[in-house]
Amino acid sequence: MASPDADDEAGAADNGDNLGAHASGMPAAEGSEPLTTTGSLDEERSRQDACAPRVKTAEPDRDAMMAAIREVFAAGDALETETAIRAVARQLGFQRTGSRIQYALRLALRAAVTRGMVRREDDLLVIDGRNIGDYSREQLIDALRGAMGSGWCEREDAVRAAARYFGFRRTGSAIRDAFKSAINGAIRRGLLEYNGAMIRRVK
Repeated sequence: MASPDADDEAGAADNGDNLGAHASGMPAAEGSEPLTTTGSLDEERSRQDACAPRVKTAEPDRDAMMAAIREVFAAGDALETETAIRAVARQLGFQRTGSRIQYALRLALRAAVTRGMVRREDDLLVIDGRNIGDYSREQLIDALRGAMGSGWCEREDAVRAAARYFGFRRTGSAIRDAFKSAINGAIRRGLLEYNGAMIRRVK
């Protein structure tokens, strides 16, 4: 694959060429935070491509959970884990928080900490990355690689998936520009490859 020399050059190619390239490996799972449970939302994400149709389940949608977490903490309140679980559950429309919902939301809160959406201060959780500008280029690239799966993906779809990865429901101009720049930087570094408007992870 060709490597662009500047940010704009990587974004300029937009033709749909033959996509016959070798498959890439899966990313390492996200780190864990001490929320007294095991596993990760991203273990499930690593088995699916963000560009593929979603399979409906009885569990809360992972992107909806990330968005609800962002909305709960946007007010700036510091919350204990159990209080946060109840607040996020209500934000998602659940009247009761049974064991399955609690388990799913614990994993979601752990993922939110790992992604830099919220952070721990003693025994409390508080908002961390409030806006897209609060995230470094490295964090944006990690989000893209973690959100888009292992197959080929349209650039715009990858941007939307990465925005949802951080809990943003909408992809405004600031978010699009930040991730497009991150895509071009990742291509230059050999972390993503592209073929026209399509991109995918490189091992």
